[in-house]
Amino acid sequence: MGYAKIQLNSPSEFIESTKSCKLQKIYVLKEYLSQGIGAQLNQLIYDKAISNNSQYIWLSVLKSNEKAVRFYERNLYTITGEHLFSIGKEYFDFWVMSKKL
Repeated sequence: MGYAKIQLNSPSEFIESTKSCKLQKIYVLKEYLSQGIGAQLNQLIYDKAISNNSQYIWLSVLKSNEKAVRFYERNLYTITGEHLFSIGKEYFDFWVMSKKL
């Protein structure tokens, strides 16, 4: 139904604390969207981060992925920075979003 991946002990230049982790991926299959699966995966990620003594969790999300940005905002993440990512001659704009645990 879904998948989540966290990188423990992963500081970010956009967060003052070194005790932070990165939410690398969170996916929910289309047929399971709007059923609370993403929220459950988020809670599992938070629990793991807290048990690792992390103070913050952060992620990068494509600016144009408005649905994902709204999901993270509903889960109390805030935009703390932005960065570009390039593949060849293509550039992609990302938000960095974080949440205090």
